[in-house]
Amino acid sequence: MMSLRRRIALWLAPELEPAPEGPLPVFRSARVPAAEAREVQMDRTPEMICLLCEIMACASGRSVSTISRLATGSGDTVARLREGRRITTHRANSALCWLSTNWDRRADWPADIPRPPKSQEVA
Repeated sequence: MMSLRRRIALWLAPELEPAPEGPLPVFRSARVPAAEAREVQMDRTPEMICLLCEIMACASGRSVSTISRLATGSGDTVARLREGRRITTHRANSALCWLSTNWDRRADWPADIPRPPKSQEVA
């Protein structure tokens, strides 16, 4: 059963309803102008953040919780994401931008994860 909050959101913005067999909805950060907005499918964002934190932790010799703290402001964010918990769009974009800007040169950025442009700043 659909929650009241979800029904109101769909009533206000019916384009949020994904097509039954189509692609998942794409969200854009409201803090970045539309011309510069990166399209991120939010279903993969937690997976991408976890993977990037793990790769960077291995490359830098730091723990995953330390990289998580530096990227998101909380050392247990990656652990919570692994449990299936959520992350806000703004916090996810901030983490991806931090990871991209501070990426360890000893590791290659994964080819299947889009890298945010270095000029993009999230307020």
